[in-house]
Amino acid sequence: MPLVGRPYLEYAKRLSMEEDRLLEKLREFKDRGILRRISAILYHRKVGFTANAMSVWRVEGDRLAQVGIYLASFRSVSHCYERSGWHYNLFAMIHGKSTEEIKALTKRISEELEISDYALLFSIREFKKERIKYFSEDFKGWYEKSGLGIHCL
Repeated sequence: MPLVGRPYLEYAKRLSMEEDRLLEKLREFKDRGILRRISAILYHRKVGFTANAMSVWRVEGDRLAQVGIYLASFRSVSHCYERSGWHYNLFAMIHGKSTEEIKALTKRISEELEISDYALLFSIREFKKERIKYFSEDFKGWYEKSGLGIHCL
């Protein structure tokens, strides 16, 4: 996506159509289930965030939503969600320029929220992330092997 103030206007120009018409069409595709979402991927290492930790927190149930919203409000938190099955029930991925930066932020949050039961699980290695390419030959091969059949394609 072009890094401009109105990227959809750029796409509309390429398609020889009005920006409003393009946006209308995208909304229609979403409503019909053809398009799920349009999203950006931030390659955090390329912009200087070399340290990553999954922070795990034990939060009382009545405070869970409040604490989750607070954690998610930090620019360095890329995602935050509730989990069950472990005594830590709130997870938040924190990105930083160093492990010390992440530890300091987490300590500050812990003190502000008065939550002492938490841990940091630092990333050691990042494996290549690759989104599935629908309707490709690889996808068709996987789909056929899955036993789901190819009839949906």
